[in-house]
Amino acid sequence: MYFASTSLKTTHVGKCARHTLGKYYYIGCFLVPFFYEDENGIMHMGQAEQLRIVPPGKIIYHGALADHLPFSDTYIYVGGDEVGRVLERWPLPLIHPFTIKKPHILRDYIERLLNERNQKLPGYEDKIHHILYEMFIDLHRSYIQTASKSKQIEQIEATHMQMIQNITHDWTLRELSDLAGYSSSRFSSLYWERYGTSPIEQLISVRIQAAKDLLKSSNKSITEIAEDTGFSSIHYFSRRFKLATGMTPTEYMKKYRPAT
Repeated sequence: MYFASTSLKTTHVGKCARHTLGKYYYIGCFLVPFFYEDENGIMHMGQAEQLRIVPPGKIIYHGALADHLPFSDTYIYVGGDEVGRVLERWPLPLIHPFTIKKPHILRDYIERLLNERNQKLPGYEDKIHHILYEMFIDLHRSYIQTASKSKQIEQIEATHMQMIQNITHDWTLRELSDLAGYSSSRFSSLYWERYGTSPIEQLISVRIQAAKDLLKSSNKSITEIAEDTGFSSIHYFSRRFKLATGMTPTEYMKKYRPAT
């Protein structure tokens, strides 16, 4: 097994993907609610943090639920004759999105795979093969664990959705915990188990993604973008943005915003 194209984060507004896969399996995890087309051309809706696997020869068609919403997925294309056999042994749903206990698993594995390919240490190709095999096993395990979703997971997911759909709100850990019906420490623990990060860091990540899109596609000033994405001050926005991207908002805008 091997992997081709991959991305840890992609975000754009009013866009969608539509193409027929060649020899690769698409495996993606969606940050936001989305629409998708099944094998019969029927449109459906998927939820944030669901995964989707599309096999070779099938059409990929998915995107944001509304033109003004960002669309974001973490994805990887996996190829090789062994992929089908691995999915037979460790089955996962195909075409239709599915929920797993720890959706951050895919992001974690993609980061490991990219590190191996970029470093190119001795035996890296064999290591990539083994990491991919391990990835499918862990995805299968997490899917089985979530086959009968508990009320606990539903509460955490509902709170997560409230948060990412209202990113300009000044959320606090206490407010999110109360919304989920847990103490702050219990909520933080359950959220970390579900999403692999803290709720506030996840909120900041979503805000940064929205800000990146606005910096590229709008004519708004950096101050306006900071306000529109929920940051309390331009200084805090600039610091967190550079920490996440390695560039200041001004540098990012100059690099990616089309010249007028």
